Amino acid sequence: MILTFAGREIRLDNWIYGQQGGLVVLEKGLTGWLDSPEIRREQIDRLGHGSFATPATLSDRLVEVEGLALADSWRKLSALRDNLVSMQLVEDEELLTLQIDGESRYAKALPTGGIKWEADPYQCEARFRVSFWCPDPWIFGDSRVYKGTAAQPRQFGTVNAYPTVKFAGDFGAGFRLVVGSGGGTFEYSKPASGAVLDTRSMALTSSSGALLHTFSGLPPVVRPYDPAPAWWSVDAKSKPGVIEVTVADTYI
Repeated sequence: MILTFAGREIRLDNWIYGQQGGLVVLEKGLTGWLDSPEIRREQIDRLGHGSFATPATLSDRLVEVEGLALADSWRKLSALRDNLVSMQLVEDEELLTLQIDGESRYAKALPTGGIKWEADPYQCEARFRVSFWCPDPWIFGDSRVYKGTAAQPRQFGTVNAYPTVKFAGDFGAGFRLVVGSGGGTFEYSKPASGAVLDTRSMALTSSSGALLHTFSGLPPVVRPYDPAPAWWSVDAKSKPGVIEVTVADTYI
C-alpha cells in the first residue's frame, strides 16, 4: 500500500531490514477509508401518525492508518518518524491518495495535526498512528475525458458523479449546454472560451479562475453504471466549439 499526501509518498507495505527500514500497516490498521460515511437523516413529527423524513446528508471522514515502523538503527527509525510528521505540516486541503493492490483512489483531506509514535529504542521499532480528516465524504477513482460537440460521459463508482465541463475552442458568443434525460439546459451569452463549469457548485469560471456566473437549478450528474448515459451537447452560438467533460468514478 502506498500513501501519498501533499506530494509526499510513503510506502506502507514494504520494509528492508538492515537497509532503509520501512513501514508496514497492521492487520485492520486502515479505518475510515473503505468504510462508508454515516448517512444522517432527521425526522419531524407529523400532526397525525408517523413522521416526515428530512433529506439525507453524508458525514465527513476520519481516515486512520496504524502500523509498525521497523529499522536497524535509531537514526533510520527517527527518519521514518520525521517523514510521517512532515505530512502533518499542511494548512490547506490536499489530495490524499491510497494505492492498494494497484488501484488508486483519492480524496481531499487535511492532517489532524500530529501522529502517535510509540518507540522501542532497544528493538529499533515503533508503533505509529497517523490520521487525516476528509471534510467531504466522497472518494474518487479513475477519471475520463469525453470531448466533442456531444458526449456520453460514463463512470463506474457507487454514487452520482458531478463532472467538470471545459468549453474549448471559440465560445466568443457564449454557449447553450443541453444535458439529456432531464439533466437540464444551461445558457450563457457572454464570451466563455476556455471557461470551466463545475457541476457540483454550478459555478462557471474563466480560464484564470475568475467567477463568471453561477447557474440555478438542479446540477446535472453522471450516474454510476448507467446502461444508457445521457448525451451532453453544446451549441457555441457562433463559431464551432467543443466541450471536454471530465468525470471521475465517485464512491462513498
